[in-house]
Amino acid sequence: MKRNDFFALLCLIISFLTNAQVANAPCNNYLEWTSNTYSMSVVSQTGLFGDSWSNKNNLIDGNTGNAASWSAILLGSSWIEARNASGSVFPAGSYAGFVVGDLDLVSLGASMKVATYNGTTKQEEVNFSSLVSTILDGGGKRKVGFVTTKAFNRIRLTVNAGLTLVFTANAYYAEVVKPCAGAALACNTTTDITRTNYGAIVEPSRTGMSGISLGSVSNADNVANANVSDFATITINAGVAASGSISIRDIGDIFPAGTYAGFDVENQSLINAQFFNNITLKSYKNGVLQETVSGSNLLMGLGSDAIASTGRSVVGFLTTKAFDELQITVNSLATINIGNTKVYKMIAMKPCQKTISCNSSYYLTQPDFPVVLNSQRTGLGTLACIGCSVNSADNVIDNDPNNYSRITLAAGVGNTGSISVMDPTATYPKGTYTGFTVKDRYFVYQGDFLEYITIKTYLNGVLQESKTSNELFDLSFFIPIWGTGTKNVGFYTTKDFNEVQIQTGSIGSVVNVLDVYSAFIDTRSSNGGSLNCVQAIAAADDSYTINVGGTSNASVITNDTYQGNPATLGSSGNVVLTQNSGQNNGITIDPNTGLVTVSPNTAAGTYPVTYTICNKVTPASCDFATVNVVVAVDSVNAQDDILTVSAGTTSAQNVLLNDTVNGLQALLSNLLLTQVSTDNPGVTLNTSNGTVSVAAGTLPGTYHIVYKDTTLLGGNSDTATVTVIVPGIAPAPDMKVNISASSPQYSAGSPLDTFYTVSNVGNAPTNGSPVKLSVTIVAEQGDYIYTLPSGWNLESHVGNTFVFTTNKIFNQGDSDTVILNYTSTGTAQSGTPALFNASILPASGGDINVLNNTASEVIIKVAE
Repeated sequence: MKRNDFFALLCLIISFLTNAQVANAPCNNYLEWTSNTYSMSVVSQTGLFGDSWSNKNNLIDGNTGNAASWSAILLGSSWIEARNASGSVFPAGSYAGFVVGDLDLVSLGASMKVATYNGTTKQEEVNFSSLVSTILDGGGKRKVGFVTTKAFNRIRLTVNAGLTLVFTANAYYAEVVKPCAGAALACNTTTDITRTNYGAIVEPSRTGMSGISLGSVSNADNVANANVSDFATITINAGVAASGSISIRDIGDIFPAGTYAGFDVENQSLINAQFFNNITLKSYKNGVLQETVSGSNLLMGLGSDAIASTGRSVVGFLTTKAFDELQITVNSLATINIGNTKVYKMIAMKPCQKTISCNSSYYLTQPDFPVVLNSQRTGLGTLACIGCSVNSADNVIDNDPNNYSRITLAAGVGNTGSISVMDPTATYPKGTYTGFTVKDRYFVYQGDFLEYITIKTYLNGVLQESKTSNELFDLSFFIPIWGTGTKNVGFYTTKDFNEVQIQTGSIGSVVNVLDVYSAFIDTRSSNGGSLNCVQAIAAADDSYTINVGGTSNASVITNDTYQGNPATLGSSGNVVLTQNSGQNNGITIDPNTGLVTVSPNTAAGTYPVTYTICNKVTPASCDFATVNVVVAVDSVNAQDDILTVSAGTTSAQNVLLNDTVNGLQALLSNLLLTQVSTDNPGVTLNTSNGTVSVAAGTLPGTYHIVYKDTTLLGGNSDTATVTVIVPGIAPAPDMKVNISASSPQYSAGSPLDTFYTVSNVGNAPTNGSPVKLSVTIVAEQGDYIYTLPSGWNLESHVGNTFVFTTNKIFNQGDSDTVILNYTSTGTAQSGTPALFNASILPASGGDINVLNNTASEVIIKVAE
């Protein structure tokens, strides 16, 4: 063999062995870069005094408890590098990092950098300026690393001391994780995203606390390992506002939009639905934020232990974007101590919509349905309820018919416990019967336990319907019962929904214990979407307004049909009517006539009453409808009026024309009409017929009558105002001003008298308020002398403007004249005009006519 051929063969063998190392590396698991697994070498930075790192070979010796160390100096920096001596190149997408000693870099002002190389070429570098409270395990070790985007065969750790005088950095070993795709998610079954089934790693850059001395995140890697009993702990110190986070990244998979993703967590505060406002979930893809969800948008999935006994639950959301990383953040306010939060595993589920058919019953459980629990509507209404609990709420959505969630409420008032089941993939149509299978443990003592149960439906978080007490009924003859001594409690919906909630309240004197087995639906009357299950018999909704003690004027079956023909009642009729709800509200439906009656003691309001009509054959075909009954209790509504009535006449219009009693036209036969007040004794209300009379001689003007309508039965009353306009000219002063002059022209040095006559030309005297005259002269320079009548004064003089005032009374026809003498001293040419303006200021003496309040006079200059 030639020498060149030998070397070529040797290179091929080395290349094969090198690539085999990477190909045979375990998937989705941390692989220590030590001599136990690879041919490794270590290189560290050297300085003036030799190698900066002591015991550097501990980095690769295979003993993971040994560490290479560097004693930091002020502003110092040093690096150590693990090299795969075989040259094995790990692909892009692998995790590369180090396990280092517990080091508080923020308080020391220090930092760490992790860089990858391919040979001598640097590929990537990530800086870690904070490792506060991200403890990997009980020994105080931490992970620093990142998911690469380029291939590498060397990993370097650089430590910068910053302003620190003395500390020791320990590097135990380098590690890699080679990504491989995990198994496809199963339909409607939650899966733990852990190593080695998936490429789950802790993302250091998004794991930790919000600041120094606020708490800690310990044993973070327990969330990603395969031990189902392991957990990480987020501890937030009492009395501080802070947040702690753990972020799990799957480097081998991209989960599609529509995946349900979350974390299995435990905290005693989870017994209160309001705690979910303290949790935030964020999804990322390739390190880029995709979605943020918190509070009312969080959903609880199957897999939790118990909500009340340990405060454990799966908390997640239905993603709308693809992702490969999920972060949980627990937030705490300074005024609230939420204690420790255990985080067990990241979970994911592929929701697959269940195909449902007409005339069928279904329990809403996994894996048949992709159901989850809505966190905001599951749990206790308040933490103040001592001895209250909602245990094992996720039992409601598992498929074991013997499992149940127990709601326990201490005796008292105002305590509530709830469980809410949501299907994020479907909308169930109106007409669907829905509810829960329950067992009331204390029904012997409580009597009708339905009084303490409320069933509500929601659509995309918005409340649709709420039924309680006798509005609920048992449909066990259609739906098989889970458990012994249970009942199926629910109602026929009239609106679409995708979430159903059961809520029970506390009882005054005894403990309330309710076992909830599962939510269910029955489609025999569903009508909408892909389901058109309406039977040959069809009941339609109705609306009536009925007075207290009254009866509807039409039957509820007027718009119902049987086999396309009108439904009829009675011995010869084709349907049988049964009232489902409303009797206790004082509203009854006569099964023989279908007429609705409201009892005399029913409170005013709006009442939905349900009924069912069935044919007379076996098996029965039935449908139900809702009657919306508006009860009006002896109400009265008086409306204001405006009437024009001449003096000495009576109005043609009755003031009751726009008033109502119990929603009907007000009449003197169904109310008592009284006059409350009038601002003119000549303007009165005739209470025997509702007309308005104006006495002869009444002055023109606008007057007001206040009257009251009082019902004859209940004595309820309402008042209104009649505005009465008496036409004509109302008495009022009218001040007018005129201007005249002693000469039609003026010349320099010659006095000119101007006269300003103020008169009351109205039909009433002035009211005693000041009468003000303003005079403004637009002329060349001159001298002024004024002469005032008795009672007048000069109020102001600015430039060529004079304001004169008097408080005297001007009777009709009275007038006064103000004289202003003007002598020109200017040098204007002949023909120059002088303008004399006068005005009565607004409201002078009560003046209401401004059309005659101004006057002007022009005098032309002539030669001397």
